[in-house]
Amino acid sequence: MLISHLRLALGPALALVLLLGGCSTSGSLTWSQGSTWPFTPRSLRVHPLTHITHHGDEATLEVWVQLQDKDGCPARGLGTLSITLDSSGQGDMRHATWTAQLEHGPPGETVPFDPVTSAYHLPLTVPADAVPPHARIRAALVTPEGMKMVGRRSLDEPLN
Repeated sequence: MLISHLRLALGPALALVLLLGGCSTSGSLTWSQGSTWPFTPRSLRVHPLTHITHHGDEATLEVWVQLQDKDGCPARGLGTLSITLDSSGQGDMRHATWTAQLEHGPPGETVPFDPVTSAYHLPLTVPADAVPPHARIRAALVTPEGMKMVGRRSLDEPLN
């Protein structure tokens, strides 16, 4: 009998505490203008999928560039990306440079983002004789805020 009275008295009070305890108007998840978005790209790496395929008089340079946030997780970004193909061989001065926009640019001039690799993919065609024997890639991104990120990869490196 006492237990049933306690249930009747405490039941509505407990429900009221649970309902009111979960309501709050403070603590909204907004970012003020002065704060930093935690997923902003902080570094750039030339992805290990980057490689050169030779076919006849031409070669296709498949460049994969991945942006990473402060925790090293893949991120998307904005800015001007420049890719340079040059040589690490002594005395070889051959090089080629391409420039493209990440995300917001004219159609056909933006670099597509691949959601599977979480990287930007740039297939570039070069004359086969323009590819040095010890080729390396340098990727540099300049963000709209002026931040510069650079990544390098020798194409002689094994995939890792």
